[in-house]
Amino acid sequence: MPESPVILALAFGVGRIINFSLKRKVEALALALGDCPVFTQDDLGSILSLKSVRAKQPGAHISSLAIIEQFARVAKMNGWNCVHLVAAKQHTRRCARDLRRIMPQAKVVLTPVRTPYCHDRWWWVRSPLVW
Repeated sequence: MPESPVILALAFGVGRIINFSLKRKVEALALALGDCPVFTQDDLGSILSLKSVRAKQPGAHISSLAIIEQFARVAKMNGWNCVHLVAAKQHTRRCARDLRRIMPQAKVVLTPVRTPYCHDRWWWVRSPLVW
């Protein structure tokens, strides 16, 4: 089966500042990979300057696991089997673990991004101690 690349990008918090480095990396990677889809969530998708498929988010917060589960269903329907996972460096290991557990057949390429801790609506992304 030929590789069909997709970018799975997970936000780290809500705001533009905390997610700006992720935005830049996703946009650069999408450009480098050509015309490949981007699957993300509203927190990051709302600041991207490119089109993305967004996870359905029923409330103010959606867990990374729920995003990955939604992504896996969409990936199966679209034949996406080469996943470029873009996440904050401190978040990458958890996301990769869940992605590999849910989609063991997929080729996963990790793209950790240095993302600062800063004031945000979600308390768990405000400092390394809390994270």
